[in-house]
Amino acid sequence: MAISGHRLSAAEVMSYGGVIKVVPRDQLTQTALSLADELAAKSPPAMRLMKEVANLIETASVEDGYHIEQFGTAILSGMPESKEAATALREKRKPNFDDLQG
Repeated sequence: MAISGHRLSAAEVMSYGGVIKVVPRDQLTQTALSLADELAAKSPPAMRLMKEVANLIETASVEDGYHIEQFGTAILSGMPESKEAATALREKRKPNFDDLQG
């Protein structure tokens, strides 16, 4: 697209795996805000770590990307946020990451 200038519809981009969901224009703001709320409820340190992992693997080979992702997951599993998320899941409640921020 960048070289040819050919435009694709949202549905076409979705068929290539470039987007997760296509919604009507009048639902776009509410859908985006719902996703933002969902992401904001997650552990900030965990989100920062996984965003960094995503940035690192973007230009890595598949093998290197896999190792980077596994390393990030290993770090994440040792974080207090991971234990809180697991406990919250067992207790059928939303995790509370606020008390873990230090």
